[in-house]
Amino acid sequence: IYHGGIHGKEHVMAMRAIMDTNYRYLSLDYGINPLTRRYLRYATDTNLPFKKKIERIAECKISVCFNLIHVSYKHYRNMMAYRSALSKGGEFFDSLKPFHLLKNYPWVGVLPQFKTRVHEAAISRCVNLIYRDPWNVIEDYYEPDKEFIYFDSEADLREKMNYILQNWDGDHVQGVVESAYRKAARYTSENFMRIYSRVISEDSPSRFPDF
Repeated sequence: IYHGGIHGKEHVMAMRAIMDTNYRYLSLDYGINPLTRRYLRYATDTNLPFKKKIERIAECKISVCFNLIHVSYKHYRNMMAYRSALSKGGEFFDSLKPFHLLKNYPWVGVLPQFKTRVHEAAISRCVNLIYRDPWNVIEDYYEPDKEFIYFDSEADLREKMNYILQNWDGDHVQGVVESAYRKAARYTSENFMRIYSRVISEDSPSRFPDF
């Protein structure tokens, strides 16, 4: 399963791979970009309410995810407007350059964005197949090869999908499923508020509190 928009060549690559399987592709049919609209004909479900979306995920064995946000020129201008006001951390945006629009149209570039669909797949006992990017923010939440599996290319994605399907009942795959499920079950609002309250009360708060 893949659910979300089609924003760049990474998503197109994933669609090519999953459409050779018994796939599900969930999307919206409103407020979407032209590339997503082009792929609507391949959608198995559109505009599902959240509960139905989770039910559909739970019917699947693999969830493909990209923890990226594709940045448009409009996004870029807004970011640069407050870039100079940041006392630290502003260099985060420096990889975005307006001339990148020429080769990435309609995007200036990409930045990391952790997707909550990772949690949704884990709690639904799906194996998360995660695209390895320059940031890999997922490792702030889950452990590679223990709670999710990386892929690096279309060929690698196809190979990992086949491996998971052929070894679904094996110790490794079921270990990933179970470990991710247990980890996701800890990411609750109650735990967040309890830990966040403790972190902000400390003199030197931990940057990455342990859930």
